[in-house]
Amino acid sequence: MSMPIRKGMSKLKKKHFRVKHQKVKLFRANEPLLSVFMWGINHTINELMHVTIPVMLLPDDFRAYSKLKVDNHLFNKENMPSHFKVKEYCPMVFRNIRERFGIDDLDYKESLTRSQPLPEDSCGKSGAKFYHSYDKLFVIKTLTSEEVERMHSFLKHYHPYIVERHGKTLLPQYLGMYRLTVDNVEHYLVVTRNVFSNHLSTHRKFDLKGSTVDREASDKELEKDLPTLKDNDFVNQQMKVYIGEEAKLKLLNTLTADVEFLTKLHLMDYSLLLGIHEVERGEQELLRERENESDNTGLDSDESESGSGLENRNLPIGTPPDSPNAVAQFIREHSLQYEGNIIPELDIYAIPSCDSAPVKEIYFVAIIDVLTHYGVKKQAAKAAKTVKYGSNVDGISTQVVMRAFARAVKQEMQASQEAARRLGNSKSRAERIDNLKHGLTLEEAKQILNVQDLDKTDINKNYEFLFKVNEKERGGTFYIQSKIIRAKERLDQELQNIAVKDKNKESSEQSTT
Repeated sequence: MSMPIRKGMSKLKKKHFRVKHQKVKLFRANEPLLSVFMWGINHTINELMHVTIPVMLLPDDFRAYSKLKVDNHLFNKENMPSHFKVKEYCPMVFRNIRERFGIDDLDYKESLTRSQPLPEDSCGKSGAKFYHSYDKLFVIKTLTSEEVERMHSFLKHYHPYIVERHGKTLLPQYLGMYRLTVDNVEHYLVVTRNVFSNHLSTHRKFDLKGSTVDREASDKELEKDLPTLKDNDFVNQQMKVYIGEEAKLKLLNTLTADVEFLTKLHLMDYSLLLGIHEVERGEQELLRERENESDNTGLDSDESESGSGLENRNLPIGTPPDSPNAVAQFIREHSLQYEGNIIPELDIYAIPSCDSAPVKEIYFVAIIDVLTHYGVKKQAAKAAKTVKYGSNVDGISTQVVMRAFARAVKQEMQASQEAARRLGNSKSRAERIDNLKHGLTLEEAKQILNVQDLDKTDINKNYEFLFKVNEKERGGTFYIQSKIIRAKERLDQELQNIAVKDKNKESSEQSTT
């Protein structure tokens, strides 16, 4: 009789009680809104599985919606509100868009319902809340009713553009839009693909508009672990983006096409989101993570079931072959090969730095906040900024903004690449370092500030004049100002080098005498 008891005890010891995800979808969440969202995604995707895919979308598909009202009485009240409504906008259109972007509906459902979405600490300009799916593949953003109206108008242009571009775009990848009614309050949500990687850390991020007015991160923003920096921060930190010729050409072509598309729709308040992953820093973080995992190996006896370290960093499980989630499953099985690298099927916004870059980095580039129409509201905002800051504000017309935006990115890419090339062409190591640091050679800096000799008075005088002129003139973007700043810093560095040489020479002469 004792043997069966011991076997039972042995089995109990081996049984794993730590549950990472719900095996039966109960849609438990910290907020009732998220429970309803998960339930709604599960329901709408299941319904779509039984709808025939049309040969082509019709105008009615852009006005269509599915709506469901749920009234429960003393049923499942531990997990779900008793009364709620779910409305999905344009279900056939968004299904087609997901297909164009290579996202399988089962993967989409799995990412958004397997575990509750997690809130982000960032907040939009309109007070929007952001969440990301448990696997960090998707971002959920709350919308206002006005933004929903603009999305409906935008969608009938956005879908044909995505078809024409074969899904190759820097625009947000809109994957679904919903209205959820909980406690008689309506909430509007849109789902997009995450710009950043779900397995590579983002170490810095910038929201760039090509304007200098009111474009610094606030003190409150800087207190965050990963603050969103802005244009003047980009200039002050002397940031450079080092990518290869082929990648640069591809990026600029896509950027130009996207901006021209937005210009035709009179949409102008967009930004360029730039995320930077520092490869060496990421590798060090990974080593520390592995050390911590090895220290805790005795605590997690169910490692074989929970998967490798990559899964613990929130990669999803695989479903259909050739889908992003199936790719992620393959990567988990070959985690040592892929750790620290770009996964093309998942990191669609990623661009690696070129071989000549001084530091190995991975950039994530996308256009965000595209739904602001240049109408009365934007004109009023422009007038208010003009009164407060003067004439150099970020809103003349969509055509001017489009040209400045694309030109600014192109100028910065070219400056960064030229700096990388000049690294190998300079005479001395010290000069190579100075050229790379400031992105300019000594001769280029002289040309920008229009000085012949290294006279400190002339340098300061011309710098102040040129910076002031470009602050006031309409064509003077922050990139032009950044070149002026870099030119002065390059010349100041040269003056400092000369002073050090003279001092060393003087000391040497005194020691010989």
